[in-house]
Amino acid sequence: GFVLYGEYIGDLSKINSDTIILYCHGQTDHMDYYWHRATLLGQLNKTNHIAVFTFDYRSYGLSEGITTEEGMYADVRGALNWLKIQGVKSEQVIMYGFSLGSAPATDAAAYYEDLKPFKLILESPFASADNLAQVSTIINTSAKYFLDMKINVAEKIKDVDQPLLWMHGTKDDYINIDNGELVYK
Repeated sequence: GFVLYGEYIGDLSKINSDTIILYCHGQTDHMDYYWHRATLLGQLNKTNHIAVFTFDYRSYGLSEGITTEEGMYADVRGALNWLKIQGVKSEQVIMYGFSLGSAPATDAAAYYEDLKPFKLILESPFASADNLAQVSTIINTSAKYFLDMKINVAEKIKDVDQPLLWMHGTKDDYINIDNGELVYK
């Protein structure tokens, strides 16, 4: 075992009645880098009773361990387990995946039965590791050349039966909207 660090933005005394957004951040740095995004979502608590739980994957920020694809999925399940221990029910949890976070968020929405989120939000998702490598590099090469992850959100999304909110800007200069369109289709 090792320790993962997270932050709950909300009133823990109301965790059993609030809706909770489990925010899975992108690949840059750690949750502090995405703090402004998480706290913006946390502003919804004032009128809509929505809290935000965000965390760092293993090897991000202060979290221990080494990043792997399976490790990211396990980290999200660990965050869901923490919510379950707090008494949270599936109908309270909304998964929110941004960029890289779309992979573990989609995986949890599709396959995690212990605390299956009731809605899924994907912002700037990428279709797959191979697709990202193809559109983000100027050479035609496999993602295996750059990383050992086989992430395939476009395939896993087929097993998601929850309502989906998909957001992707047309001027995204890192993950082209074509990736998000593949996920949506």
